[in-house]
Amino acid sequence: MKVAVIGTAPGSRLIAPYQDESYEIWACSAGNSQGAALPRVTKWFELHALCDMLGAENRNWSIPYYGWLRAQSFPIYMQEKNDMVPQAIIFPYKMLCERFGPNPKKGLTNWFTSSIAWMMAFAITQMRAGDELAIFGVDMAAAEEAYTAQKAGIHRFIEYAKALGITVTIPYESCLGKPLPLYGYAEATMMGRKWMVRMHEMSQQRAQLDAQIHNLVQQRAFFDGALEGVKYDIRTWVDGMDAELDTDGKEALGSESMVEALKAKAQRLAPTTADFAENGNGVFVPMGSGSTPEQKPDPHEGSTVTVDAKGKKHYGMRAEPARIGSRAPANGGG
Repeated sequence: MKVAVIGTAPGSRLIAPYQDESYEIWACSAGNSQGAALPRVTKWFELHALCDMLGAENRNWSIPYYGWLRAQSFPIYMQEKNDMVPQAIIFPYKMLCERFGPNPKKGLTNWFTSSIAWMMAFAITQMRAGDELAIFGVDMAAAEEAYTAQKAGIHRFIEYAKALGITVTIPYESCLGKPLPLYGYAEATMMGRKWMVRMHEMSQQRAQLDAQIHNLVQQRAFFDGALEGVKYDIRTWVDGMDAELDTDGKEALGSESMVEALKAKAQRLAPTTADFAENGNGVFVPMGSGSTPEQKPDPHEGSTVTVDAKGKKHYGMRAEPARIGSRAPANGGG
């Protein structure tokens, strides 16, 4: 007999021997149903209490899940007969407790700490030496499982199976086969000590980030309040009645009047050549100005000035009267 027990851990859930018909495929959990349905199933185990599954906090997913179970043809084991899954078979939990405990004869230890543990025990009761019990999609690596009884419970049933000569197969992709650390001694190894120190360092760094986040949240809360105060002032105290505008005491002008006003202002601010006149010295001075600009030496003193038809001035040497018999100029001119 070969039985492959299937959980929902993604690392190995889909590598079970679905194509090998020599294996029975025993599955559980809503995580293996509907859109995540397995390629093949021989038996299904839904061992949670109906009153819990139908509670208000679970109905949004349990009702569709039960609807999916009703439509299946493989055997479905549940705690009791019910209308949600009418074909359900009652799971023989009392028989398993009598064999494995807890009971007065076997002691009070309870190893039934998960659906997988119940399924393994049920398979063991139907097997003999040489049979195989394979476990896929089961890691029990979450903190609430690895450090409570769930992982230890599965390890106990692995021991039961091996004691009976049953082969237990766990894929490399699963960490289920690793035993729990030896309390107190795990930290005495190099790797154990390294990870303890690393965990401490990371915890300190995280605490620093938490402090920064808290400080930033406080700062943001301060500015949220300040912004709300500014918004209040804007919508309450700023009415525009005291606006300071350069309107010269006039009301708003129309478009044409505004253009004329701008032209007039431009004329006042930007003088043109019409505002100036050339005085007797050839210098432009403001119209009506009685003052004469400071006179500077004329670089063309002693020269003649002619004006062409276009009004442009031309400077040349002043003509001197000819003096016959006079001494020639020093520059050699005649």
